Amino acid sequence: MAYPVAPTAHARPEAAQLVELLVGDAARQIFVRYGFSLPAAREEGR
Repeated sequence: MAYPVAPTAHARPEAAQLVELLVGDAARQIFVRYGFSLPAAREEGR
């Protein structure tokens, strides 16, 4: 199961910050610790 995340067109700047937090290394470690399996990191622009 995938949980997509993205800011909407009219989102406040904090929404983009949240997305960056959720895709960062610290969040990745937390997700793995709690049993989530993650896709391989994507290259920028793909």
